[in-house]
Amino acid sequence: MLLTTSSYAGKNPDFSGEWTLNNSKSELGEFSWAATTLIIVQDKKAMVITRKGTGFEGEEYEIKEEYTLDGKECVNNIFEAMQKKSTVTWSDDKTSLIITSILNFEREGETMEIKSVENLKLGEDKRNLLIDYSSSSDWGDMEQKMVYDKK
Repeated sequence: MLLTTSSYAGKNPDFSGEWTLNNSKSELGEFSWAATTLIIVQDKKAMVITRKGTGFEGEEYEIKEEYTLDGKECVNNIFEAMQKKSTVTWSDDKTSLIITSILNFEREGETMEIKSVENLKLGEDKRNLLIDYSSSSDWGDMEQKMVYDKK
């Protein structure tokens, strides 16, 4: 029993799967950027997150982001005029994955920047993905707690 427990303690969680936003368990606030579906493919070195949802004007969107899990900067183009630079690190206790990002885009001739942190963690039964999200920009600060159920 001790061998099994100690060997598991050093293993990073695998977030792979298709996840659906649980609105009733989430705390999204007035303006939500939360995707309704996440599809995550992860191995030891990399993770791909496909985010699907509905935009502010009712349009469907799909954003594919690719990350390395080694702490090196990753660059993803979001939509046409947005570039997102991110680094991914594991928490000290290896139970959560932290994505720290800067999203740059142009709006009405001005360059805007949104700094964000996403903290991904599996629920105790591994049937829920919990994401604590915070961002800061010229529009102000935002915090959200998203709960996704495994499909």
